[in-house]
Amino acid sequence: MTNQSQDQGSTNGSTNGGATVKDAADRLQRALKSLENELGPMVKQLGKLQSSAQGDTAKNEDLAEQVQRAQLREQQYKEREREFSNLAQETTRELDTVISHVLGALGDD
Repeated sequence: MTNQSQDQGSTNGSTNGGATVKDAADRLQRALKSLENELGPMVKQLGKLQSSAQGDTAKNEDLAEQVQRAQLREQQYKEREREFSNLAQETTRELDTVISHVLGALGDD
């Protein structure tokens, strides 16, 4: 009897083991499906964030170009300012010279 009990136990164990494996596989499938359902919105959000990041990169590149253009304009304005300053100084010297000649000519009379 003992041998028969062991044989029946083995058979029951195999049947139970098969059922246990099937149950585990079913639970695993349900867990995977649940995970897919949970990850779906995250994947969509990630896609949106990546698109947004690409848009931000393009905006940053545009801003960088605008900054470069502004810096170039600032340099050009500073150059013009130096030119005007030099012209003003030159004009002032010429006017001083003319005034000196005029005063000298008036003084000779």
